[in-house]
Amino acid sequence: MKCKLFVEERIEDFLCSNFSGLDFVFSIFPGELSLTQELKEPVVSRELCRLSKENSFILFFHFVAVVDDKKYLSVMVVDNGRILGISDSVTTKEYCVSQRQRIYMTSKLKTGIIVDEDIFHTDSVGCLYQNKADAIVFMTAKHFSDKFFKAFCSHKFFHDIPIIAAFANKICFFNSSFHLGDKGQKYDYKILPAKQPKIQKIKLKSPSFEY
Repeated sequence: MKCKLFVEERIEDFLCSNFSGLDFVFSIFPGELSLTQELKEPVVSRELCRLSKENSFILFFHFVAVVDDKKYLSVMVVDNGRILGISDSVTTKEYCVSQRQRIYMTSKLKTGIIVDEDIFHTDSVGCLYQNKADAIVFMTAKHFSDKFFKAFCSHKFFHDIPIIAAFANKICFFNSSFHLGDKGQKYDYKILPAKQPKIQKIKLKSPSFEY
């Protein structure tokens, strides 16, 4: 899995980036994107889909989604030119929240999404693991810190599932070992389907596939 983290203040700068040879693209955009306007006239989302299709990559796009007068901390998943859905934070206090986590059946992996400080919820990884995700993608506009590292180590102790984490300054890969990379650099991570548990015990609501 060849991947790269892009952190751009302007969407225009991201759209002009080099995506050659990438399977997974992670983008941290700190600004807002009006989904209300995009539904009327898809400008940004159309360009994201075009880039994904032309370069055959899966895009995980972190941004603040504006829907009418509400704001959500969100991650859009685009697979080879098609928007699979948008996941919102389920715990953040600064924004509106979703009621469910989501798992996406992408062309490469069955991927569960965790947004921002949802990672500190005890069951955030466990719920997606129990519902047979192959891997976890975690995204936040915050910088990597020991607090996040300890949270990942705790989740990995209980759940044997790969976690790819995109921060404002770093990209991390947690599997049998831990790798910490820099934004703007290309990395090749090997991901195998996670071992599935025999007994399912879910405390959070089951993930949803609808968008």
